[in-house]
Parts: sequence; structure tokens; C-alpha cells
Amino acid sequence: MNISRILGTLTALLAAVLIVACTTEREAVDKTDELALDKHLFNGEFFYRQTVVELPYTADYSFIGESNDGKIVRWKITKNWLIAYSIHDKVNIVDTAEQLAPNETPLLAYPILDHFDILPQENPTTGEAM
Repeated sequence: MNISRILGTLTALLAAVLIVACTTEREAVDKTDELALDKHLFNGEFFYRQTVVELPYTADYSFIGESNDGKIVRWKITKNWLIAYSIHDKVNIVDTAEQLAPNETPLLAYPILDHFDILPQENPTTGEAM
């Protein structure tokens, strides 16, 4: 056996081990809009209090810092709107069949620009979720 041949083989083997050891998988890149919100964020009840923060100097009907009593709201997501309803302002209407129908009056409504789904991808080499 030739010593130079053994050293060459060991050097090639060491180089292959170093190349394999240094390769790391990059993190998945999140390309969603930074202002996008998860729909699960709007589950549950929230406190809402309206406060005056800007007003003309000549206004005599209100003042800066004035606020209402506050309400507890529940959000409802529709195709085009994010709507907040008060949980306490439900008026029950009895129709002729004596069935109760809740009457919900919206307090706030914000337009929804777009809906989208974030689908998980998987690594094609290992099959694990990214």
C-alpha cells in the first residue's frame, strides 16, 4: 500500500465529511404582507372605548380626552367587512311564530382588502414541513 494513496483517500473523505457537515437548510421565507392579521386573532370578546384625540380649537361640543363608557364587543368576519357588535345591545324581537331573533347593531366596521390562505410547504428531500 502506498502512503500517499492512503493520505489522498483520507483527505478526500475528510473533505466530503466537512462539505456534508457544513450544509444547513435555510429557514422558510415568509412572504406574507406585514399588515396581514390571522383570523383567529378576532375570536373572543374585546373592550372598546372611543376617545376624542383631535378636535378643532373652536369646537364647543366636545373636548380632547372625552370618552364613552366603553363596550365589550365581539368581531364578525364577512367577505368584505370586519364588523364589531356589542355583546350587551342585543334586542330580542318576537315574531308571529314566537321565535326569538337577535338584532345586532354594528358598532364598528372596517373594510377587508383581501383574504388569503397560508399553505404549509414540505421539504422535497426529507418530506418534513417547512
